[in-house]
Amino acid sequence: MPSRSTLIQRVVFQIQRQLAANARVEEAAFLIDRVTGVTREVDVVVRHQVADHEVVVAVECRDHRRKATVEWVEQMAMKHSALPTSKLVLVSRSGFSRQAMEKARSLGVDAYSFDQTAKGDWRRLLGENAGSPLAIWALRIRGCWLVLAGSEDTAHPAHPNTAIFNADGSVEGQLRQMVYATVEGAPDFTQAALEFAAKRKEPEFLANLGREPAIFVTTEHGLREVALVRVLLEATELPGHFQLHEARFRGNPVAYGEGESPAGKLTISLLQPRDGTATGAASVVDPETGAVSTTDVRFPSTRGKLKFVTDVVRVPPTGSA
Repeated sequence: MPSRSTLIQRVVFQIQRQLAANARVEEAAFLIDRVTGVTREVDVVVRHQVADHEVVVAVECRDHRRKATVEWVEQMAMKHSALPTSKLVLVSRSGFSRQAMEKARSLGVDAYSFDQTAKGDWRRLLGENAGSPLAIWALRIRGCWLVLAGSEDTAHPAHPNTAIFNADGSVEGQLRQMVYATVEGAPDFTQAALEFAAKRKEPEFLANLGREPAIFVTTEHGLREVALVRVLLEATELPGHFQLHEARFRGNPVAYGEGESPAGKLTISLLQPRDGTATGAASVVDPETGAVSTTDVRFPSTRGKLKFVTDVVRVPPTGSA
């Protein structure tokens, strides 16, 4: 997600990422023009494999105060007529004129807007902080140790990028992925961690994480089973002012906002699908490199504290966090 993105483009990217969990979602992606062979930039691209075919959903966003015009709809339709676009979706923050909507329907283009306010049940999720600035927390790995089966008295230092394996020797992933997946799957643990960090003013804490089924690591003696992972985690509140705006997107209530923090510029979007299970996403723009990291947001409490699990957040040494 490039830092030059508009707010609505960033939010649409995050929402598509939440709605299309089994697809690959990219922002500012490039598609090749079949006529000229030149690459064209598209705001958001959703790719999904169906049998032997790739379905490409292209989303173009307009973040203007005025409603989108029929000319913009025609321009986007013409642009994508030469691109490998399976379905074109247009999103306008301020809606579409009547003629623009009619033109979109005639061309088979989906048109959505953010101009309809929606009353989501955010108070149930965020407590009294609904509609107020939110506390954003980052949970990061500061150290890892492995306790191997049969050697429970010794903890071996391990890098978070250490490869972990299944019992049959197949690669499971990296140690950091196992840690984050375990933490994300234990809401009571993350709730207690944030409360501990907030009350005791001690952001770092040790935790012993088990795993079922068992995981293995390579040693000089071959694969060894890991009895438990000891991890030093840091819970850091990222100061920043986030005022959530409410809207409706594709019939779903959403809330979104952006703000500055020691981590860089953050954009938050919360989605409440029809089944009532709320999800969220957060994007961080590194202030030094411009690199962007997007991760899921969790709801560990009902007191306005959102959490995202990442170890790429940059906090300056002189920061207060």
